[in-house]
Amino acid sequence: MNVSIAYITYYAQNNKKEALPYFYQASLANSDTKKFPLVYEAIGRYYYDQASALLEEIKKMVADAKDTDPDDVKTKKAADIKAKVAMLNGTAERAIDAYARSYSLAKADAAKKAYADAQYEKIKSLYSVRFPDKPANGVDAFITAAVAKPMPDPTTAITPIEPEIPATTTTTTSSSSSLNSAPDASMPAASGRPTSTGAAKTTTTAKPAVVTPVKAPAKKAVAKRG
Repeated sequence: MNVSIAYITYYAQNNKKEALPYFYQASLANSDTKKFPLVYEAIGRYYYDQASALLEEIKKMVADAKDTDPDDVKTKKAADIKAKVAMLNGTAERAIDAYARSYSLAKADAAKKAYADAQYEKIKSLYSVRFPDKPANGVDAFITAAVAKPMPDPTTAITPIEPEIPATTTTTTSSSSSLNSAPDASMPAASGRPTSTGAAKTTTTAKPAVVTPVKAPAKKAVAKRG
């Protein structure tokens, strides 16, 4: 019942936030619904969209920071960027956590390989945003650690995670301007359950824009990541 209500609310009514409690309850139920990848994918997709919006906000804030700003304005803008990056980090981790559960369940079924691969691509994109200075080969370890813990309740507020180095006015961008460059893949139908209505069956993911913190708050530089 929770899955049905969640699915209608999320997809048919396009009210993703209101559907999250139902998906979460489905993940806790003592039934096969806790083993449905789409339950976790839907939660992950909600946070993915939130992370993408935050990323765009940060890019605009960075563009607005000028070398000619007075020192007090530079300090304020740097602090605002740091706070926004902290919220992005917390949101990205929520998204990775949910997608990691969807991926881990799907990859065990050969019939869901394309779906599992799509989830993995989303995780990699999010990981590169959350940990721009860490090598990509840390993704698998992060997935393992995430699924070993209880899933965060999506009805609770996101805890901001401050960057290790204070975020300032420098951003590194690539050819993609948004996390939303990666389409979603539909999951094969589970018996008696609806399938995801994602935009595509396959996924091609361009590397997302990544905010890179630096120490000098007075400078602004934009570089392309190859």
